[in-house]
Amino acid sequence: MANPRISVITPSLNRGHYIERTICSVIDQGYPSVEHWVVDGGSHDQTLDMLLTYDAELAGWTSRADKGPADAINTAPDSAKGDIIAVLPADHLLLPGALKTVAAHMGRRDGPDWLIGGTVRIGPNDELAGHSRASLPDSLAGFLKHDSGVLPSAATFYRAQLFRDHGRFDPELRRSYDYEFACRLMAAGCRPTAVPEALVASREHPARITAHGTVERGLEYINVARRYAEHLPLTQRYALWRNCDLRERIYALAQSELRGDNARSYLWGEMLRHPWWLADESFRRVLRHGQPTFSINTGSLDAAA
Repeated sequence: MANPRISVITPSLNRGHYIERTICSVIDQGYPSVEHWVVDGGSHDQTLDMLLTYDAELAGWTSRADKGPADAINTAPDSAKGDIIAVLPADHLLLPGALKTVAAHMGRRDGPDWLIGGTVRIGPNDELAGHSRASLPDSLAGFLKHDSGVLPSAATFYRAQLFRDHGRFDPELRRSYDYEFACRLMAAGCRPTAVPEALVASREHPARITAHGTVERGLEYINVARRYAEHLPLTQRYALWRNCDLRERIYALAQSELRGDNARSYLWGEMLRHPWWLADESFRRVLRHGQPTFSINTGSLDAAA
């Protein structure tokens, strides 16, 4: 299959400042068999104007309220005809030649069903901020504990059959639906293939990276990890439970900092639910002094997630 059909699905909500560049990055691929679907959650900015402007270049678009990006994405496969599915957020960009690279790997008869590429990190005005390469998890246990594996979601391409065999994204998850789907695939015995090429530019901007959002995502990751603990042998399961408890403790301290003067009362509530946390000196310090003595570092929290 020289040029497998690729469906690019873009979830969007109030990303009107960036979405034109996202759409153009798909058009500029020059790939002969691509369809681009935009599923908007009811934006109130210039997004709809952009979608109307590029209506002829899009396979289709909708704009209506939804439960979040996973819910939005899930509506597109009913219309998408691609052999390969990609999710490209409305503030990210496909890098030149990305779809040809994907087709070269996944279009082979023995090609992978699940492909991960690297990303280029860019700022609000497309300025270069760094690079991130994909790395494969050593095991499901390592991936659940966040000890191994970097799978950039925007640079992930799935064989459409995976969604038919394993279901769609969990619409109840707002920030970890891609991580949960990866865990689901790995628990079913699927393994991704990583390629060295950078396929997507991942945009970092203030609306996307916030302390509250980082904490919310981290807590969702922990809940997902616990969901898949049953797929591990007992010894690994016990190690995962300890890992999740430690991560939850870190996020509880982060949330207490976000609550400012209410930090102490918040942590007392957490202590009632997790009395063994009282052994942690960090918690006792906050309960004595009323404020955490550390500052939230969203990069460190992302690593902990």
